[in-house]
Amino acid sequence: MSENKDFYKVLWVEDDPKVTRSIPRRAEKHFLALRPFPCWDDAQMELEKDFDSWDAIILDAKCRHHRGSKDEAKEFLREALSEIKAICREKGRQLSWYVLTGEGGADAESINELITDERMKWDADWTIQTGKKFYSKTIEDMEILFMRVKHHVNQSERTQIKTKLYCEVFDAMSYCKIATSEIDLMVDLLLNVHNNADGIKANSIMWEARTVLEGIFRTMIEEWGMLPVEFIKNSKKDQINLTWSYLLLSGVTVNADTKLFTYNQRVITDVMKYQIQNIIEYTGEFIHTSSSKKQNNKTDVKDYQNAVKNSAYLVYVMTMSLCNVILWFKNYVMAHPNYEDNKKDWKII
Repeated sequence: MSENKDFYKVLWVEDDPKVTRSIPRRAEKHFLALRPFPCWDDAQMELEKDFDSWDAIILDAKCRHHRGSKDEAKEFLREALSEIKAICREKGRQLSWYVLTGEGGADAESINELITDERMKWDADWTIQTGKKFYSKTIEDMEILFMRVKHHVNQSERTQIKTKLYCEVFDAMSYCKIATSEIDLMVDLLLNVHNNADGIKANSIMWEARTVLEGIFRTMIEEWGMLPVEFIKNSKKDQINLTWSYLLLSGVTVNADTKLFTYNQRVITDVMKYQIQNIIEYTGEFIHTSSSKKQNNKTDVKDYQNAVKNSAYLVYVMTMSLCNVILWFKNYVMAHPNYEDNKKDWKII
């Protein structure tokens, strides 16, 4: 499967090696990367593990449900379609799915009857035009299927966010080598703004803003040499000391345990500093609202939310601030692309 970031990832349940060798090359012409799984058990495991990385699903009609099962359309389609519906409902996002089959005649008719009408939400015009709920493994049908998959993915909310509405933000994230997991969280945050959900639901993902910021700082350390590796917490290697990171970038000498770090010159302005500081402080307070004690006279975010009737504008502000930080980050590394040179810009006193 192609790893090109511009390709859409399609989870494909197909157990015929001849088919899995030949069809992906056709799909790549439409910027689709088909990743085959020989049974639904394997596909389901991958779907649940990394749901947000997938853009669509293609099912071979006559495939295996379990690893030791026989190819049997009735059992496979009934179970797979039911579980896809449940997973999409749990994840809060609909993945478009399609049935591709080499069966014909009476077998094709029986397959048609097994396919649920859920797909009519995105693929109704195909059925109206052809009378079929599936696509045949003919060159003509497959070309149409791949064009339609790409079209439907392009129309999805997440794709619109990434490739149209905020394409410069996600281009910058890719350029800076920020991890896919943080890119997915940034999509969540921007969808949050556009969906304008009720305040409690919208505020529930405030912690994601902190995680994205942590991913940005991690990339500064590991990919660009802009921050010391000592800022990764020794006891929890998956966490970054956010306060040390933004203070050092803003020109403050940082006492990191037993070492003093300083930058040769200030990297971020006061405007950027306060945007980052607010994300760190407010998300930290949001995550720890169970504590009955307020520290350092900071405003408790829970009190704030109650005062504004759970308005989501605070998390929206954080999301837009992250967009600014990401765009600044790209411009900075374009001007300072060398890892070793960047390490020379800060020093241990």
